[in-house]
Amino acid sequence: MASYWSGKILYRIVTVLTSPVFLAIILTLVVFSFSPKFSKYSLTKVNSGISDKPDCLEYFYDFNNDGKYEKIVLFNSLQDKAAVKILTREGSLLGWWDFRGVASTDNAMIADYDRDGYPEFYFVSCQRDTILIHQLQSKGKEVYEHRYHIVGKTRLIDGLADFQVSTIDTCDLQHDHFQDVAFSINAGYSLQPRNLFVWDIHHDTLFKGPEKGVITNLTPVNLDNDPYPEFIGLSTSTKNYPDSSKIPFTDWSSWLLVLDHNLKFYFPPVENPGHKTSVDVVALKDARGVILLSLFQILKEGKPCYQLSCYDLSGKLLKTKELDNNLHPFFYRFIIPKPLLTSQFLLADASGKTFTVDWELNLRPFETNFPARINLYYQSDLDSDGKLEYVFSMPDNESYTVSREDYSFPVTAPVSFSRELPHFSVVTDKTGYPLLFLQTGDREYWFKYSINRVYQLRYLIRLGILCGLTLLIYLIRWQYSIQQGRKKLIGEKIAGLQLSLLSRHLDPHFTFNALNTISSFIYQEEKEEAYSMFTKLTTLIRYTMEHSANYDTPLKEELDFLESYLSIQQKRFSHCLDYEVIVPSEIDLQRKVPRLLLQHYAENAIKHGLRNLETPGKLSIVLDQQGKQLHITIQDNGMGRKQTSGEAGERKGTGLRTMEEIYGLYARLTGTIINQNIEDLYDAGHTPAGTKVDLFIIFS
Repeated sequence: MASYWSGKILYRIVTVLTSPVFLAIILTLVVFSFSPKFSKYSLTKVNSGISDKPDCLEYFYDFNNDGKYEKIVLFNSLQDKAAVKILTREGSLLGWWDFRGVASTDNAMIADYDRDGYPEFYFVSCQRDTILIHQLQSKGKEVYEHRYHIVGKTRLIDGLADFQVSTIDTCDLQHDHFQDVAFSINAGYSLQPRNLFVWDIHHDTLFKGPEKGVITNLTPVNLDNDPYPEFIGLSTSTKNYPDSSKIPFTDWSSWLLVLDHNLKFYFPPVENPGHKTSVDVVALKDARGVILLSLFQILKEGKPCYQLSCYDLSGKLLKTKELDNNLHPFFYRFIIPKPLLTSQFLLADASGKTFTVDWELNLRPFETNFPARINLYYQSDLDSDGKLEYVFSMPDNESYTVSREDYSFPVTAPVSFSRELPHFSVVTDKTGYPLLFLQTGDREYWFKYSINRVYQLRYLIRLGILCGLTLLIYLIRWQYSIQQGRKKLIGEKIAGLQLSLLSRHLDPHFTFNALNTISSFIYQEEKEEAYSMFTKLTTLIRYTMEHSANYDTPLKEELDFLESYLSIQQKRFSHCLDYEVIVPSEIDLQRKVPRLLLQHYAENAIKHGLRNLETPGKLSIVLDQQGKQLHITIQDNGMGRKQTSGEAGERKGTGLRTMEEIYGLYARLTGTIINQNIEDLYDAGHTPAGTKVDLFIIFS
């Protein structure tokens, strides 16, 4: 009883496992495991082109507050002049302004300092050795106003101004509800200026940070929750100053420094000695307050390595932690969004791993699917959902990635290779949907960031694939069952034809004649002959009964059957029949051939060619393998077909026609092709000397 139920359960399990639905589910899982994952968002390039001018800076903005985006282009002409032009989206010129000197195309900014609805364009230029900060403001559709302020002096290197605008941002330094422009300028081998400047536009006053030799990129952030901003950021040591220089905070070291709203040091700067060192500072906030989280690239035994440190707002070191320094230098970095004061910062290493950092300097893995060395360049609401998206440049300089505000669902789009810094702005398409505008080098691109419709339909797509695979498996099984049914019908037809041949050859007369011969051997007391013949007869009968439903058989069994048949016939004709069957060793005896293939031709040779000979007859059967083709020769020295025209006519009309029908059906069923060729043999006097049959079996 237990075996019955276990067998029934096993049957049900096998039935479920082989059902089309179950197989379709397995195939669907395999397909999805190897297919690309559906991204929730898409970043599609909708347009690209060449920048308006070589080495220019381009922005899109509604500059004159008319509800349409204009294109602002900052560039340098060949006449040692800087210029700004404003174009409509269609390319019509709205305004053009020339300025003496050379404009910096490293950084510029669009802001509305007085909140009157008309934004301003800010940029820095250098007239000979004098650095200036410019404001270009729209006062209506065709009314513009330009003002500037002198920043300071720099040296010329090979006739060119040697400086860079590292950062430019806005802040309300005076708490008068007017935005001020804060910008960091760093000189190279000209050494100065290397400082933070703030332009109070409302009072047309320029403020300058303390003199220092180190290069800094400082941006505003409110650390102490008062109405005024402070300034933190990155400093690097370049070792441009000579040893004899008396300038404070030399660039032979990097420095942790923070400036207050008066552009004074918030606390005494912390030195990080050594050439090619750096200090990167962000502000971490939680319920306990605000700390300064600092990433130091330091020198240890002459080799660069990294450590994390946290300081309170008085500059007191709270804790420090050395990072894994078995990596290539310059590969640890903060991924810094704005504002610089937040509850979470990410730290990326060279292997592509990303971590969150807390007050205790614990690093916890954070899955971003980003490679190492990414740079966060821009953030904006790119899909009008009220949340920011982040735009990153990738290490190959040939692609940019957009992620959500929590760094999830990154999507990447390719661009042409460029070592130039990218510049971004947002412009709307004809439907009012925002597009991300990217300028890098002399190329410009427009991208559309949106929900991926395929992702929204992912469950329906997966259901469709599952249903499609289920239907496909049903169709395959249905087609297979039809083919099997056809094969069964063809096999049954072949078996019927073979049985009809057998009924004509191994008829009761053959059996009775064989039994009479056995009786004769017994009567003559030739027991061994009688036993041998009886054994072979029973082999024929058993083979016929056991394989009556089969249409083919291994070649070895066919040869064994033929051997038994010929041995019986030889004994019947008192050894007046001689035969040989030659099978080379290289013949594959497991190849399948139609059942009774050789017996039919041997029977014809004996019955119609050799039986009535007055001299001993000989039958030769030779097998020869030629590649995929098996050649079988059946030859006798009988009377020939003309001498037995009546019998031969019957043979051609019935036996051979049946064999040809069997061969045709067998080819349809198995793909194995069998051709036969029958040849009459003659001696030198043109007297019939037998028949030769060639069978050519080409296996599939």
